[in-house]
Amino acid sequence: MSENVFETVKKTILETVSDISADIITHNISLTELGIDSIKVVELGVRLEEVFGDCIVLDEWLDVEMDKSQEVAYKVSCLVDYIEKAISQ
Repeated sequence: MSENVFETVKKTILETVSDISADIITHNISLTELGIDSIKVVELGVRLEEVFGDCIVLDEWLDVEMDKSQEVAYKVSCLVDYIEKAISQ
């Protein structure tokens, strides 16, 4: 997992949800645990598409995550992995 991508995602999360501390954003925390609801997910997706380009389609990632159990779904690490794969293609 690229630290550059993680740090960019972390920064984008902080821009989207201003009332959280950077310290709590780890690879293993979920978007839900960060207080990111469905409206904030859309905002986060738009911001990530602006940063990483059109290869990022958050709807695709959300579809994949929907099929996972709640314990492992919507983790920051899964989002970073998705972005890394998308930008490498």
